[in-house]
Amino acid sequence: MRLTPAGIAAIRAYSTEKGNRVSAEQKANSIIDAFPGNSLVAKTGYFAGATGLTALLIAKEIYVVNEETLLLVAFGSILAVLYKAIKEPFNNWADSHIQTVQDILNAARGEHKSAVLTQIEAKSKLKDI
Repeated sequence: MRLTPAGIAAIRAYSTEKGNRVSAEQKANSIIDAFPGNSLVAKTGYFAGATGLTALLIAKEIYVVNEETLLLVAFGSILAVLYKAIKEPFNNWADSHIQTVQDILNAARGEHKSAVLTQIEAKSKLKDI
């Protein structure tokens, strides 16, 4: 089955809801805001510096781009997406597990404290004999 350009445009138009779309300007600002710094010049300076350093390393043949580089970039991208997708559910699970363990330990501490107090009471009655 071959899709025509009109078919692709129709599929793309219905792939996301119009209310959920983020404008290109907002998306660009969110990407720029992710960089450290206070001004636009400082924020884009990191990106420009990294790009210039990469260009210098490639031009001087200090670093040669090959298939391993592409694999590294692809693997890093997959890890970044997985981290973004898994971070929140894992944090929720870890917090609930920590809370469960804390509840068990607090209950055991309370039971131990009451047992010790019972033993102290029993021993204090024996001292009068």
